This record gives sequence, C-alpha cells and structure tokens, in this order.
Amino acid sequence: MRRGFGLAYRSAASSNIEMGDKTLINQRMDAKDWAMLLLLSFLWGGSFFLIGVIVGELPPLTIVTLRVGIAAIVLWAVLLIKGYDVPKSLSSGALF
Repeated sequence: MRRGFGLAYRSAASSNIEMGDKTLINQRMDAKDWAMLLLLSFLWGGSFFLIGVIVGELPPLTIVTLRVGIAAIVLWAVLLIKGYDVPKSLSSGALF
C-alpha cells in the first residue's frame, strides 16, 4: 500500500484501504449512516431541483445573491449559537 498527501491508496492485490488503524472498506453501514446518506442526497438533489425550477422565474444574478445571502445568514447564526466571537464592525473584513 502506497501513502501520500495524507490519502490512502489501494494496490491491485489489496481489497481494503487502510488509513492509520482504521479500515475504510468492507464495513457495514448502520442506520445512522444510512440516514445521514439519505439526508445528504435529499439536500444535494433538492438544491439542483429547486435551482432548475427557480431559474425559469428569476434572473441568475438574483438567484446567486439570494443563495449567498441565505448562506451568510445561516453561517452567522451557527457562529452565534456555537459561541464564537463575530465581527462587530466592517473594518475587520479588511483582514481578508
């Protein structure tokens, strides 16, 4: 098995990928894993479906502005809920 850049590679003779002490293939998914995969597929697939519907009704710039604005509001709320210090002025944005 060859390792590089923090990734695990599988050789032709190997049936398992090992990363450290954890085997990544040939493990069973429990109900939580299936639920998370299903949720991810609904969120990801749903966004493509909704963008397809909305693009016929709104101009692209409006859609992008709404998506970025909603994402910023959600991320700001997550920061506040988790207790992180959020910038109080616009001058801290100059650091980026």
